[in-house]
Amino acid sequence: MFKRIVLTMLLVALSMMAPSATLAANQEAKFYAGGSCFKAFPTYDAWIDLMRERNGWFKTWIISWRYDEERFNDAVASVDCTVGIYPSIDGNMVQAFIVKPKQVTEPLPMVLYNRGGNQGFGSVTLAQLLDFIIPLSKQGYVVAATQYRGGSRRSEGQDEFGGRDVQDVLALSELVAAMPETDSSQRFMLGVSRGAMNTFMALRDAPEDTATSYRAVAVIGGLVDLVEMKDFRPEMERVYRALIPNYATQQAEQLYTRSVSLWPEKLPAHVGVLQLHGEDDERVSVQSARTLSDRLYTHVRSHNLKVFSGEDHMIRGERETVVAEIDSWFKQHLK
Repeated sequence: MFKRIVLTMLLVALSMMAPSATLAANQEAKFYAGGSCFKAFPTYDAWIDLMRERNGWFKTWIISWRYDEERFNDAVASVDCTVGIYPSIDGNMVQAFIVKPKQVTEPLPMVLYNRGGNQGFGSVTLAQLLDFIIPLSKQGYVVAATQYRGGSRRSEGQDEFGGRDVQDVLALSELVAAMPETDSSQRFMLGVSRGAMNTFMALRDAPEDTATSYRAVAVIGGLVDLVEMKDFRPEMERVYRALIPNYATQQAEQLYTRSVSLWPEKLPAHVGVLQLHGEDDERVSVQSARTLSDRLYTHVRSHNLKVFSGEDHMIRGERETVVAEIDSWFKQHLK
């Protein structure tokens, strides 16, 4: 009897100490702003000096060639860009960026930007902001980008490469949807590389009461089939083993749930899918994009695939065209 009482008390104590999904879900959805994205480099020269200090002269020369002073100054003048942290579903604090036009006179459609890479590699930087996020926001969107859990020094938790990091996307979606500047009935997503995986998984896993508000998605160099990816780049097996929970014992199941190409019928039928891919992409096979396109056609999903001849993974040589294609696709799907 005494042992049973002690055991009961121990279980109660443990239940009080354990993280509660309910409490985390009910935690106040708030974006804790840390200041402007440009705070660390208020001028173009300050940014270039910082890049030179961190990366050396050669990489800095490439950066200055891709992103000139006019482009930097236009970004500063055109948008409000804020960096901060927010609570994810399970309570982890995750870093994110929120970008909106300087002048917002009515609620705007919202775009979730899902970055590529894993852990700290590929994290959102000013270069990524200048590449796609800020130019897209200038077209009339509130754009939010999560670093994912474990994706930066300000993001708690561990990147699970399509695990609970998908919840980071959904949590940010609800937070941004509640902002007065956004029209929560007009939600879009843009995924780059690995971010395509997070985009499609978030679309599949979105709560029923908000799923209909997602109008369209676009992906650039999208990772859509993790099984095919292992054949194309065998070194990705190391990433899978390091980051995907239970990979050693549930390999087939874990790869399947992350590969939209294997379950296109689970995507909401009303959501339009745009794929943009460089023909010379050496990171993600262009054939995987073609395969997904065929399967979306089979399952009668609104979709389009555009392959850019001579372009690489990020299609940087056609950046303005890429932004215009995405903007046009999203506006076609406004309700």
